[in-house]
Amino acid sequence: LTAILNNPANALLILATELAEEDLEFFKTFRGPLVLIDGRFSSSDFNSVSIENTDSVFHAVEYLIKRGHKKIGYLKSNLRINNFREREEGYRKALDHYSLNYNPKHTFLMTPTFDSAFDDLDTQLSETTDMPTAFFAENDILALGAIRALTKHGYTLPDDISLIGFDDFPYSTISTPPLTTIHVFKQEMGQVAIKKLLNIIDASDVGVPVKTEVSTQLIARDS
Repeated sequence: LTAILNNPANALLILATELAEEDLEFFKTFRGPLVLIDGRFSSSDFNSVSIENTDSVFHAVEYLIKRGHKKIGYLKSNLRINNFREREEGYRKALDHYSLNYNPKHTFLMTPTFDSAFDDLDTQLSETTDMPTAFFAENDILALGAIRALTKHGYTLPDDISLIGFDDFPYSTISTPPLTTIHVFKQEMGQVAIKKLLNIIDASDVGVPVKTEVSTQLIARDS
């Protein structure tokens, strides 16, 4: 990697999903074309193409609120990547905008693998009866694990608790019930990032760093 960074003739498209701010220091000496994909960082001047996380979650929570939910919980990954922090910001903004109180007891911390997400929520559900009427989950893995745990504890979706995920994984269509989730236009993100990189390479780009957010789509199913 050092050899790549030392050669300005190279071009880099970096998948930044799990990068932290401090990881970007390694790339600041690179003088060639560089675009981050699936990662936007306030402290960097890198070109980036990322998901519209905050607004997407705001509108998802708003969707729940407009359907009468006033106690909306949050299924939170214990792995804190930038995407998840932005999604949590959208959740908090929606509650504030509609003057709903944030209840920390309705935030459940979960490990972002299917089996661990189930185990984590299963344990927490055994220790509480104070439940919201709806949840937003930071991704579909947490949401699908939650469906399994909630069902085990006797909750029916969406009659007892409604649930919205994020990513629109293929399994979301075959879960029971099928998961309402936020669709991410991954192919379009890739196309935008490649186009930006090619424009820098052929010098048609003006050189001003641009941080692009690609919109999402709420897919309403049965959860």
